Amino acid sequence: MILPNFLYLGPELTLPEHVQELKSLGIKRILNIAAECSDDHGLNLSRNFERYVKIPMRDTVEEDQITRGLREACEILDEANLYGASTYVHCKAGKSRSVTAVMAYLIHANHWTLSRAYAFVLERRKGISPNIGFVSELMTFEEQELGGKSVGVVPVNSGHSDGGDSQTNHAYAAQSRRPGHARESLPPMVTVQDPDEVGEVAVGQDMEIKDKEGRYRHMRRAPVDENTLQPMRRVSKAGLESGL
Repeated sequence: MILPNFLYLGPELTLPEHVQELKSLGIKRILNIAAECSDDHGLNLSRNFERYVKIPMRDTVEEDQITRGLREACEILDEANLYGASTYVHCKAGKSRSVTAVMAYLIHANHWTLSRAYAFVLERRKGISPNIGFVSELMTFEEQELGGKSVGVVPVNSGHSDGGDSQTNHAYAAQSRRPGHARESLPPMVTVQDPDEVGEVAVGQDMEIKDKEGRYRHMRRAPVDENTLQPMRRVSKAGLESGL
């Protein structure tokens, strides 16, 4: 269950017991997001439920109908919500395509960020794993719905484990459209507290400090003459003493 008395998420229905379980929950509509899933399996889904809709999508990065499919799913769920019709959304395993559709709806209906929608769904259904193409499309969808730049999915650590540790395997989301020359992460930052120098120092090859005048200077580079912009010589204490 994703939203009480309205939105449910799971795998394909293949047995009469599945149908009976959904009916006992008061589910009235079925939304199938998988191209390869049978419309019926002999279960008479269109007769057992008020409405059965199929949006045929493939679980591949190359799927080219994602945007259209997400928009259509949101329209279907908007209508279901309007009429108070509880809806079960599924694909083959209930982990990728149907998850993508549900997250798109949460972004659309609740004006949530992708990161919040992902965390919300993950808390209610463990082991979700939308493919990277779907995540990238969700980032675009989020930008269209909310405006601004999507930051993708913030890695989530819920403290639970499903063996595959799927809670943390979507750290790539924000990087899925990252230019090839961009670095994977920024160097960690530490704060230096000094009576004369207070600023942020990047732990890496080029360390900088913020001087009293608010300018950043490299710790390991010679100071620069402000007039000529030429590097000045650094003279050590030992060098001074040797000249005496």
